Amino acid sequence: MKAEGFVRIGRNFSPLLLLQIFNYLAPLLVLPFLTRVLPKQEFGSVMAAISTIIFAYILTDFGSGLSATYRIANNRENRDFINGLIAKIFSVKIFLVVFASSIIVFIPEFLATYSDFSSVFYAVPFAVAAQAYQPIWFFQGLEKLYLYSIYMAMSKLIYVALVLSLVSQPGDGAFVIMLYGLASLSGTLIAIYFVRREGYKVSLCFEITGIIGEFRENIDFFMSRVAVGIYTSLSTLLVGVSDVHQAAYYSISEQGYKAGQSVTTALNQALYPYMSAEKDWNVFFRLLIIVSIGLAISGVIVAHYSDELIIFIFGNEVSGASRVLPIMMAVLVVNYLGTAFGYSAMAGLGKVSIANKSVFIGLFVFLCFIAFDLLTGAMDAVTMAYAVLSAELSVFIFRVSYFFYCFFIKDEERI
Repeated sequence: MKAEGFVRIGRNFSPLLLLQIFNYLAPLLVLPFLTRVLPKQEFGSVMAAISTIIFAYILTDFGSGLSATYRIANNRENRDFINGLIAKIFSVKIFLVVFASSIIVFIPEFLATYSDFSSVFYAVPFAVAAQAYQPIWFFQGLEKLYLYSIYMAMSKLIYVALVLSLVSQPGDGAFVIMLYGLASLSGTLIAIYFVRREGYKVSLCFEITGIIGEFRENIDFFMSRVAVGIYTSLSTLLVGVSDVHQAAYYSISEQGYKAGQSVTTALNQALYPYMSAEKDWNVFFRLLIIVSIGLAISGVIVAHYSDELIIFIFGNEVSGASRVLPIMMAVLVVNYLGTAFGYSAMAGLGKVSIANKSVFIGLFVFLCFIAFDLLTGAMDAVTMAYAVLSAELSVFIFRVSYFFYCFFIKDEERI
């Protein structure tokens, strides 16, 4: 089973890795271009707006990326169940898109540092709606992640091509967000085509009891994703409250972190449904050791050459990001370990709810750091990075402690 497990995970991991490389290369191509075309404050506002789009996806996903993946993985032979699930999730998203968009358009009214770039945030709802209906959970649950990789990669390529060919001058910040939305819409349409080609229906549910039931089914997953999103996706927006320049520095430093995540995200997305179904601990621990060592070595190298890398790729204008990059490399390692001992490991134990609840520890730690920074006036890109690191570390410590308690001390509780 060990060899078969590695082959099965590798079959799903390979297309996901290629996708994550696209996910990383897309901003690596676009961001250096934008830092040279847009003024620093406008660039910071654009990056803050994109962070709200990413966080809005967490809201509109409403936990489906975890809950629906788990349910589809365990009901792959029940086509009617999956069709019904698609209809209920798509219906729920109508309300969630309206809710998320309504909040985002008012950000410039409440956060003065973004008031000069309100048009950037007014363009966000289009992108929010365009990305909301991408059914990642469908392909992940069926372990047909090569289809997910295809449509997402095409979406990223379209975004890069549109920005590099159409964005040309200061003041184009809102246009960048519109192009982001247009590329997301193309990915959604391709994804829906793939769903129908696989023989499944894309429809809406008009039974209020079904919609309410889906809300209840996903609420724990949703709350956990919101908690994580606050100290990850919204970090760029929050650090910009003190100074939009700091938002620019933080978003640039995140690119090194995201480079490593291109590998770890792909691996965990492939491992989660596998562990849900097979509970193969030999494969889990072997992968954990190999990936952890690789990340640690890579992180040390990137941290050592942080000054040179930031200036070479993004230019002198954002050289301040080099102080943040080494901290984000530490975040990368801790995040991987916490995620591995989160949904993948807890799925193997049959205790996914623990992974959901543990993130609130990280949120509490993060908010404590942010409150202290705001009260003392110390908020900047560096302190934000330390706040995220502390949050990720607290989640990891809790999850690994709980895991080893169940795995070795209360072995009879394993499923």
